[in-house]
Amino acid sequence: MKNEERIEEILINGTKDDLSELRVWLFKEAVRLENLASSVDSKKEHLENEKFRLKGEIEKIRAQIAYDKEKLAADNDFFEEKLRILREGYDKLTRDKKQLDEDKAYFARERRYLKEEEMETVSAFFRGVNSPLALKKRYKDLIKIFHPDNLNGDQEVIQMINKEYSLLCASYGLQMKA
Repeated sequence: MKNEERIEEILINGTKDDLSELRVWLFKEAVRLENLASSVDSKKEHLENEKFRLKGEIEKIRAQIAYDKEKLAADNDFFEEKLRILREGYDKLTRDKKQLDEDKAYFARERRYLKEEEMETVSAFFRGVNSPLALKKRYKDLIKIFHPDNLNGDQEVIQMINKEYSLLCASYGLQMKA
């Protein structure tokens, strides 16, 4: 307010030098204000450019976030699919293992039945033997027939015959010859 009153006073009562001084001061003030306005405009333009640049960056970031969300959703779906496949595979393996265990138990029972039948068959080879002499004779005849070097030979049958022979020798109190 003081500057305005002083300016008014110089305009009304001022000398030529005071008016000249006032003119110079007003010119300088006008230049200063113009420079200040130019600086403000420049800063405003800079801020507008910065605002525009930041909006562009925000849009890029939003687009990247949207892309990342889609990728995450796709990766999650892919993971869920892989997990489902793995679970199905694990369930199938569990069922296969259970089936394999059942088959194993079945074949073990079958093997026992077959061994029992084989032992009955081998026992049938020695049926009717009632003396140690008849036992030895029957054993020699069976060895001649089933020896692995013969055409009809069979290693497993020989082993079963030997086992049965050793049991029968023990029951007759005979010593087996090696």
